[in-house]
Amino acid sequence: MKLIVKEFLSQLKESGELDRLLPDLLSRMKIIPISRAQVGVRQNGVDVAAVGKDGEGVKTLFLFVLKVGDLGRRDWDSGVNSVRQTLNQVKDSYLRSFVRPEHKDLPIKIVVCSTGDLKQDVTQDFNGYVDDNTTDRVHYEFWSGDHLADLVDTHLLDEYAIDPSQRGDLRRAIALIGSRDYDLRHAYKILQLLLQEHDASVPATAAQRKRFVRQLKTTALVLEIVFRWANEEGNLLNAFKVGERCCLWAWEFIRVRDLLSYRPAGSAYVDIYRIHERISRAYFDKLRPHFLARDG
Repeated sequence: MKLIVKEFLSQLKESGELDRLLPDLLSRMKIIPISRAQVGVRQNGVDVAAVGKDGEGVKTLFLFVLKVGDLGRRDWDSGVNSVRQTLNQVKDSYLRSFVRPEHKDLPIKIVVCSTGDLKQDVTQDFNGYVDDNTTDRVHYEFWSGDHLADLVDTHLLDEYAIDPSQRGDLRRAIALIGSRDYDLRHAYKILQLLLQEHDASVPATAAQRKRFVRQLKTTALVLEIVFRWANEEGNLLNAFKVGERCCLWAWEFIRVRDLLSYRPAGSAYVDIYRIHERISRAYFDKLRPHFLARDG
């Protein structure tokens, strides 16, 4: 499963995809995002800021610098968007002027988070930078694609979101998604588990509402993974069918549980709908050349 997730992560874009996934992951890790990347807004080197306990249980301010793919020498120190220049911006600008007053005394962990790996030709440079800039309060980490995949598998696709016995269905769905004759039974089975196999007649408690939102977010992640594989296999029609089913079942999931006025549920549904919009656009673009052919 981790290999599937890592391959999925490797296809994400930094803007609009990785920066949308990471805050959800952090929330499930009980690290609360306090700012997210915004288009057209100066970030001062920080894509996502969050507060939570580190591995030793110490409340920490996390500052994430997001990158996609493997990081080599050109990515490390070439241009204003290179890793080194971004880390300098975090150190010289964000830490001096943009840390909130309530977080001034917290230890700081600056995390370079990538969907790939740190190449050997830049590992020594990164380690040297970390040694030169680490203080009693400021520390640095690198989260590789392997580490990120492990966190996604543990926290976003955990046993409470997708039963371990159902993970095989996700693997089968991905393996067969490119086949024209595939009836999508395994994908639909997972969606039923997430969106239908719950008693909607009893009013939801606050804890149940939060769990329902987690299920909607897991549905969005499953749909995104299916979309990526279907696109790779050249069968976007199957992704379109799964996306359509996700939108319909997720809406009914919200309606019957009286969650239409519950903002987190609405936001989670919008995420599902936007993924389906991207699937629809990709499918349309694939078919566009044939629309212009007579009797095409």
